[in-house]
Amino acid sequence: MLGTQSTLTLLLTNLAQEKSFAEFARRPENQHLVLKAQQEEIKKKLRADERLRFLEFKEKKEMLLSSQAEAAGLQVVQALEPYLHHPVLMRVVTSFANGPEGSDIATWACNPSVQAILLRAKQLLEDGTLDDKELEYHILQHLKVRRSPPGGV
Repeated sequence: MLGTQSTLTLLLTNLAQEKSFAEFARRPENQHLVLKAQQEEIKKKLRADERLRFLEFKEKKEMLLSSQAEAAGLQVVQALEPYLHHPVLMRVVTSFANGPEGSDIATWACNPSVQAILLRAKQLLEDGTLDDKELEYHILQHLKVRRSPPGGV
């Protein structure tokens, strides 16, 4: 009986605290505190999401390196490794392996024109001329232009 009564007391206390906080949060003079708390929660959530994306990126990078080392050899890994430190370039490099069955990733990885483009993109990221989102936007725009039919949308 004692455990049930203390559980009931705890439940009632929690309900009273929730009601008290709700009243506190509704008061206009406390709105700035509520907004500040919400903003801090959002920042924490965004940081947690960013950490998760980084861990996923790191895992994909490690998988890509190991699978490339097995499939295409050391030359390909050495050609592509400098670009795996930037998420947007890693996605581009990963897309080299998405070709039709039997396509050779080494053909892309060791192509001097592809290497020049990747190197320039890496430089733009590292010197701050573009950020990941801007570079990805420009890449996608370039691909859209290249795919559009002649004289049309």
